[in-house]
Amino acid sequence: MGRASAQRFASRGDRIILADRNTDLLEESRRSLPNPDKHLGLAMDIADRYSVEAGFSVAADEVGELDVAILAAGIVDYHNDGPLEKVTDEAWERLVSVNLRGAFLTAQAAYRLIAKRNTSSIVLVASIASLIGQKKLYAYSAAKSGVASLARTLAMEAGKTGVRVNAISPGAVATSMTKDVLQYSKPLNVLGRAGQPEEIAAVLYGICDPDASFLTGANIAVDGGAAIY
Repeated sequence: MGRASAQRFASRGDRIILADRNTDLLEESRRSLPNPDKHLGLAMDIADRYSVEAGFSVAADEVGELDVAILAAGIVDYHNDGPLEKVTDEAWERLVSVNLRGAFLTAQAAYRLIAKRNTSSIVLVASIASLIGQKKLYAYSAAKSGVASLARTLAMEAGKTGVRVNAISPGAVATSMTKDVLQYSKPLNVLGRAGQPEEIAAVLYGICDPDASFLTGANIAVDGGAAIY
């Protein structure tokens, strides 16, 4: 979803700053953008404050301020996050550290750097797990619920500056993170199929459009109707 979103914004002429812990995937994503040399890739571990602050410091040196920040990084573990009695401390800490602490650290850094005007937008990527129960995804669901709450709370603070803050909650989306599960199960939603990263990117782009100037503090389900299924 992150790469598809970057491609969507880059195709409209925006300069993109990408961040990823995996430097090979980071460079692959940067090279997938139009005019790749225009864009910047930053190696970053979002669960580590030093790494996040160092990365955003480079971003500040490069661009001065941000117009849009999309905080989409996260992990899921379909083998160690349930049933409840089998969730280990290690699994819980790892999933919450990346998904919730990572969202907090990057939101904090992004808010410092984002231009304080009414055309600026921050979007945190939560999950359908923040809206409905998900079997055997205890730590992930708890963390993503926290991400949605974090977006609402930051929206209240940021409103006075004109910056809009929202969350989106994707359902089943065909990505490298979900391909093993989708191979064996049909998504439970109204449309009866998995979403595509480009469909999520289209929603993100619309949320960040300055014309969506009255939208803030929302958690938008982009789930094929899973929340009402």
